[in-house]
Amino acid sequence: MDIRMVDEAGIPDLWTIWVRGLQEHPEAFGASYEWAREVSSEQSQEILRNIQSSGGFILGAFEAGKPVGMLNFNHQQGEKFRHKGDIGAIYVIPEARGRGIAKALIEAALEQIHSINEVEIISLSVNNDNLAAKRVYESCCFMGYGVEPKGLRVNGKDYDLLHMTREIR
Repeated sequence: MDIRMVDEAGIPDLWTIWVRGLQEHPEAFGASYEWAREVSSEQSQEILRNIQSSGGFILGAFEAGKPVGMLNFNHQQGEKFRHKGDIGAIYVIPEARGRGIAKALIEAALEQIHSINEVEIISLSVNNDNLAAKRVYESCCFMGYGVEPKGLRVNGKDYDLLHMTREIR
């Protein structure tokens, strides 16, 4: 398995698996499948540029050159928020699960984040019913600090979101 930063050329392949994730597991993401499938290749590359311009990045996990997982990091901006960042869009295709890819993506992201001197705290949110994801995040030293009731609504069904954080300095 190869984990690496994704540039504009790599976005279309990752976008394809992310859209698949949105379709197959809409309760796991804040973005919607309907929105993502309408995004053009140029627009997806603009999203990457926006993430990068604020000091963030997208990581991809690849096996035999094919994408099997992804994660993005957004570095918050503004004088009072630069010490924080958010991890999101963590997704591993179902046929590649159970092999530690999500944890490897998070560990690679944390290593990269350590090089951003300003960042001290990383946050993420997860569907509180997603026990497998919660176990992975806890194994990477993220701790829950609050549950947002009805934090996500998908097709009329409400899901609670667990907010988690980890200090890195």
